[in-house]
Amino acid sequence: MPVVQSDLVGTWKFAEPQTQISMVLTFKQDGSFHQDVFDEGAKIDSRDGKWKLVEDSVELGGLLQKWENGWSTHDSIWLAANRNGQVTLRGGIFPDPDCYSYLTRQ
Repeated sequence: MPVVQSDLVGTWKFAEPQTQISMVLTFKQDGSFHQDVFDEGAKIDSRDGKWKLVEDSVELGGLLQKWENGWSTHDSIWLAANRNGQVTLRGGIFPDPDCYSYLTRQ
């Protein structure tokens, strides 16, 4: 069964396994999202952006990501899947898809 937009609406959390950085994303039905970024549990930034589901890709506009020269907003593509009725989402704070991890629904 393919993933549909309503499967992703809600709050998801990502924790970077090699750092103390985490983020919480709330996907809204209207195609907007809110992002909070935390370092060692303290909120360091918040951003709003746009998202849309295109087949199994979640296209994010204005996502705050960590690059070599610091934090900045960029467009990103994450991966969504429906595995036996369980929706999964892979993404992350780094722009390299090889660094992506699974987010957990909150």
